[in-house]
Amino acid sequence: MDISNPAHPAISASFPSADEAVDAALHGSTLYLAERTSGVRVFQLPNVATHVAVIPSTHDSTEYVVCWSDTLVVGDGSLLTAYDVADPGHPKKIAEATMPGVISGMLSGSALFVVTTRYMEGTGALGEGRYPPQIRV
Repeated sequence: MDISNPAHPAISASFPSADEAVDAALHGSTLYLAERTSGVRVFQLPNVATHVAVIPSTHDSTEYVVCWSDTLVVGDGSLLTAYDVADPGHPKKIAEATMPGVISGMLSGSALFVVTTRYMEGTGALGEGRYPPQIRV
């Protein structure tokens, strides 16, 4: 959407999603679109006719994406995966971490990354476990 004139926003492009689109991150002219079971499709704007890369879903369902500088973080169930996206057409996995609980939100600032998790019941390391909601910084 073009909001160069906030009094008159205009749709600049639209396209069908391959799956349920649940989150998006924009970095420069690169759009990272999280689709629940398909993963993340990467587009170079303004061309939305074809994507330049796909980062497949690696866990339960891709729900969150955050991008800053040349790093994209994908929240997929309880799994956080970081990618080097200096070349958006060829994302490279650089780190992975499992959160205690299911990711319920992600936010980044200039040098700060926040992840929230929601309550999860299930099997923990000792056979039983309950994880209360948490905020990780």
